[in-house]
Amino acid sequence: MSVLSSPNGSPERVWSLVAGLDALGGRTERALLDGLFNPGYLVDGESNKVKDSLANDTYGAASSLGLLQLNGKEVVLAPELLSRSAMEMADVVYDELCGRAAGDTDAPLLDSYAWVAIEADRLQDLAWLFDLKGSEVADRINTVLVEEGASGSAMNPTKWVAWRRWMAFLGLSASLPFASAQDYLDPSRRLAREIVREAIEPGQRLSAPVFLEIIARRLPFLDGGRLFTRLSNQTNHTPAPRRISPLLSIALHGLHQQGLVQLLVSGDSAGVYKLFETEGDGPVAFDAVMIGEETR
Repeated sequence: MSVLSSPNGSPERVWSLVAGLDALGGRTERALLDGLFNPGYLVDGESNKVKDSLANDTYGAASSLGLLQLNGKEVVLAPELLSRSAMEMADVVYDELCGRAAGDTDAPLLDSYAWVAIEADRLQDLAWLFDLKGSEVADRINTVLVEEGASGSAMNPTKWVAWRRWMAFLGLSASLPFASAQDYLDPSRRLAREIVREAIEPGQRLSAPVFLEIIARRLPFLDGGRLFTRLSNQTNHTPAPRRISPLLSIALHGLHQQGLVQLLVSGDSAGVYKLFETEGDGPVAFDAVMIGEETR
């Protein structure tokens, strides 16, 4: 079972399962958790249960991500999740997904993000994502991933809904206040988190190539990253030299405006990297980065 094939195993339900299991000491009988997850309700004095798929999908997603083990009748929480926050669980999930190899059942989660980043870079536009229905985006992603060797159901409209929820939980998108709108893909929250986790000292100045190498390593679905490069080759896309993709540009603009990083450029520098132009004021290029005090 994979995360996307467990659509009812939303990040919120998985976190509830992890937090509940942690509160019980990290291990307990599955029957107890089943009762907490699906206590049922009374109708005319008769007990009714919610669909079992809610609990089963939550177990499936959590176990697929290595967050817990089902040992017979007992459920055991992964040691690294004891006494952790929701943000720290997101970090654990993120690291787990970044480590998945091509062809793994959960690889489509970040492979799909890489494809969107590449398509936005190819078109030099992000509006296309809002012009398409979710089912159309899912079909396009599935075609690419199947050509690369994934199963025929690597992505579909049902999985696309689950994918959007997990991207928001991981800090890679933001929900818009419109029922029919696609989520706004923005990796700035995850990038900010990874800068903190990289333990770069606030006030440190990094050259653009060094900073971009860190991003490529910690966010492998963006410019220069392992997944971005592999799928760029798969789709015959050649990124322009020293041009930052739209998705990464959005994140860098956001972090610059928040003071988490300062994008710098020397007037006579020949090695600047050009940013995708967004609305509003902000840098259009940079050749160095200063890490802000707010990342402490």
